[in-house]
Order: sequence, then C-alpha cells, then structure tokens
Amino acid sequence: MFKKILVASDSLDACDAPAILATNLAKQEDAQLHLMHVLESSYMDYRNWVKDFKTGEEIVANAEYREAIKKTMEEKCGDAMSGLKDYVIDVESGFPWIAILKKARATKVDLIVLGPHRGKAEEKGVVRTLDRLGSTVEAVIMRARCPVMIVSRIIPKEKLGFKRILFCTDFSATCQYAFEISLKLAQKCGSKLHIFHTLKIPIGEKVSYPREQIEKEVADAEEKLQKTYGDKVKEIDHSFDVWEGDPLVEIPKYARINEIDLINMGSHAREQEKRWYLGSVVEKVSLESYCPVITVTRPEALLKFEE
Repeated sequence: MFKKILVASDSLDACDAPAILATNLAKQEDAQLHLMHVLESSYMDYRNWVKDFKTGEEIVANAEYREAIKKTMEEKCGDAMSGLKDYVIDVESGFPWIAILKKARATKVDLIVLGPHRGKAEEKGVVRTLDRLGSTVEAVIMRARCPVMIVSRIIPKEKLGFKRILFCTDFSATCQYAFEISLKLAQKCGSKLHIFHTLKIPIGEKVSYPREQIEKEVADAEEKLQKTYGDKVKEIDHSFDVWEGDPLVEIPKYARINEIDLINMGSHAREQEKRWYLGSVVEKVSLESYCPVITVTRPEALLKFEE
C-alpha cells in the first residue's frame, strides 16, 4: 500500500524512532525510503547559514557539509537500514515544514513519517506546550496530500503487521477519508478493524444528564456506526464500539485495552484568531499513544502550499 515513504529525522545523534519505524515499514512493504534531515537556519534570506551540528558555530551548508551530514545519517541508521533495497538520504536547508512538503510532492510519496519535533525548542528559546506536536508536524499535517504517521516512541517490528487497527470517528467528512485508509490497510494486512466513537457527555454542577438519556444516545451512535460503515466492512473482521467520556482519555484507553497496533483519525484542523491548529484530540493521542497514529486531512480542508 505504501510504495514511497518519506521520514524526516531531526536527530543526528542517533537513529530516532520515526526513522527506525519508516525503515522497517519500507522493508516490509518493499517500498522506497527517503530519509531526510533539514538544516534549519535562523536567517530568513540566507537559508544556507546553519549551526554546525558538532560545534554549534554558524557555517555555510555547502555541498561538502551536506555530504558529511549524509554520511553521519547513514552511519547512525546503518543497522536499521541493513537489507533495505531502495533508499535515498536527503539533506536540505530552510524551514523544516516547507522542505518536507516540497520533498514529499517532488517524490510523490504516499506516506510521511514524523515524530514530535521538539528538539530545537530550547535552542530557540521557545516554551513547547506539552500537548502540542510542534509547529513542523502541525504545518505538514495541515498541508500534506498524503497520510502523515506520527511516531512518538520505538515500535517493535512485530507490531508493524497492523493486525489491530483503531479507526476513530465523529462522522465528519474528514473522518470519511481516514476511514478509507483504515479499510484499505485492514484489507491488505488481514486486520481486525475497530471502529470507535466517543460520546462526549456534558458534565458540571448545573448539567442534568439522566442515565436513560445517555443510554439512548449510545444506542443511537451504535446504530449510526452500523449504517455508516456496516456494509463496507462486512467482509473483514471488525467491531463497533461506542464509549461515553472524553475522547482525549477514552481513545488511548481503548487502544491499550485492545492492544491496538495502529490508530487512524482525521486531523480536524481548525481556525482560531486567524491561525490554524490541529484538533486537540489528534495532538494528545499522537503524543501519548504507544502505537503509531496516522492522520488524514481531507483535500478540501488542506491549507494552501505554494512551492
């Protein structure tokens, strides 16, 4: 299903979790891997001026320096890439999210793998909010034409068979695109597809929400799951589940209880004070999940990206 995979690593000290996962997935899928590192500059007009990763001094990222970075990446990820048939190591300079999107479109990848990019926060004097994936990841997700996989920790190889896939839905248009990815993966991998909806119940001293009303809404949601997805999943192993509570809590809990290998959800980008942000559920689940999380943004909701 994934024939071209792009992974952006922000580490030159070691082969990080996203790079290891992308490499193992490329082997499994017999896919081409693009392992990428972006040299970020603090200069708007001179993007090739960067801080040397060894000395911290500002230098020009010329061809010789880029080759040295490539060699370092190949050394650090050599064990992980052993046996990989087709791979390219790319070193670019500029804004990371722009470089990643340009590379993704130029190479026509069908999956981008990223980790929560916080490594430069201290260097930039930025206080990174705990529940935020980082500006690079957010910007890519809201503009990428292909699915984006978030990896926050090392994933064992045996979990990459994706035998238990969790698709989280709120019945939105964005979730429909995420469902199509989930279904294709489940069909390809012979997986059980867990289709999950969280019914958020209002709470508070002045809120009166009788048990009978909750049970009725749960039953209605279960019926809606059946009507929306039932015919499409009848030939694969699947389940429909509705839990009441906060999605921020219930999705990770459901994933742990059911030993989920992959979570798939819509990105739910939103505008606030003329700035765009990812949905809070996507951010928190991606950060806390013990398995990879794939996010999908429907084409109509993608922010414009001029190359």
